[in-house]
Amino acid sequence: MYTLLLSPHPDDVVYSAFFYLKHDQKRVCVTLFNVSSFNKWRLQSKFLTTTLRTLEDKLVLSLLRCKSVHLYLEDSSVRVCRKPNPSLWVKESPSIIVAPAAIGSHIDHLVTRELAIKLFEEIKNCELVLYQDLPYAAKISDLKKEEDALSGVIGNIKERVLPLTKEEIKKKVKMAKLYFSQTDYTALIVEHAKRVGKEAGFEYAEKYYLTSFTR
Repeated sequence: MYTLLLSPHPDDVVYSAFFYLKHDQKRVCVTLFNVSSFNKWRLQSKFLTTTLRTLEDKLVLSLLRCKSVHLYLEDSSVRVCRKPNPSLWVKESPSIIVAPAAIGSHIDHLVTRELAIKLFEEIKNCELVLYQDLPYAAKISDLKKEEDALSGVIGNIKERVLPLTKEEIKKKVKMAKLYFSQTDYTALIVEHAKRVGKEAGFEYAEKYYLTSFTR
């Protein structure tokens, strides 16, 4: 059994679901849309951007001792949405699926969430955990509205707040900064972790959502 983490793009899981990346259990991170032309320098090179983003992701996940799989699908910066076929890369059933809640409604995150729900419905004895999409969740003033919208799509949700220690948040920032081709959102991510943690009595934390049909 293992934890399957679904990342729409390189960096999403590191930004949003670091708690599950630090688990001792076997972890596999599948990055769906790593073909891209989006970078902080606005270079109009799909090949260069894809190469950089994929190398960054492989480096970070290897440092975290997490197996990485990249599907090389085009992200929304360069394509009309294409839905992946999980039967091509899910060879054994995970015990946990960790996927985006699609807060902010980015099309790639919505597709990844839909895929996660489909996988969950097909696999027995599995838990589905949806993470707050960062940095989007940190920029939205009314998260309750987003959470209500999420409930409307997937049923009633239950919040799960998981703590990160000071050393873990430092490591999260260090790993996030290795995605140097992208805008640095680490200050925003740390501030959000403080806010989530304070609400639950922790110094730092991440918030997740369990669906009403999670077993």
